[in-house]
Amino acid sequence: GSGSGATMAAQLGDFAVTLSTEDTVQAGAGQSWSMVTPSLKARYHLTPNTSVELAQAGLFVPVLRARYADREERARSWTSNLSILQLTTIGTHQGYVLTSNVGVRRELTDYHQDSGLPKDKYSAFFVDVVLGLE
Repeated sequence: GSGSGATMAAQLGDFAVTLSTEDTVQAGAGQSWSMVTPSLKARYHLTPNTSVELAQAGLFVPVLRARYADREERARSWTSNLSILQLTTIGTHQGYVLTSNVGVRRELTDYHQDSGLPKDKYSAFFVDVVLGLE
């Protein structure tokens, strides 16, 4: 197999943006597929320990959606957009680093017309708390 990708990053004050693509091709007996996922990550610091973050995999325009293409079985192909918006806080407590994330995830997936599957819509609210050593 082989893989290639590109990444571009920019920062303007407290606002950071990263744009990347990933393309993976796997070739073997009876396999021929590729996956391309343009992604965008943005972070804005509200305070030194608090930030609002947005991650986007697939960029809504049809040619920029995350895309899995199976050239052997077209019915297994799909396109999708995944959005995550979260508030992150980082702090310390009694020698531990505490990171908490509160946010929402939204994913829209369109399957190949030959699959017979309807569009898949998924939304979730999440709270993550991670405790680690300093």
